[in-house]
Amino acid sequence: MAKVGRASRNASLMRVENVAAGTTKVIGDAETGEIYFCDLSDSITITLPAHKAGAYFKFIVSVLAGGGKSLVVKAADATTAMRGQVILLVDDMADSGDVAAADGSDDKVSLGANTTPGSFIECVSDGTTWFVTGQTTGAAAAFASS
Repeated sequence: MAKVGRASRNASLMRVENVAAGTTKVIGDAETGEIYFCDLSDSITITLPAHKAGAYFKFIVSVLAGGGKSLVVKAADATTAMRGQVILLVDDMADSGDVAAADGSDDKVSLGANTTPGSFIECVSDGTTWFVTGQTTGAAAAFASS
């Protein structure tokens, strides 16, 4: 018998979705809080919903990117700013000190060729801007913002 005030075990699990290689996905407003595992054996483009205070999404590379494949996460429209930084560790977890930053004029973030599994991007909105953080491991060209 359930006790009053005790959450169900499943209620405390995060919602996850697998994004298949080659997918173009437009995220709906009601999907906030989800974690997306992305198969980069082919390129994926994900469009965020319109910014709303508290909206949050996380994208994790689950399959190695290669051969010019990429994960692109972009704002719903080109006038919505994406600010923040994604730390780039070059190959084998070497501490390169390289940091790529979105300067506020960017409307998308890309993880590119040779991005390794476990690389991630998190996006959270304050209602006017998407703030981006993350970490990627791969070749020096594994990150871009524009």
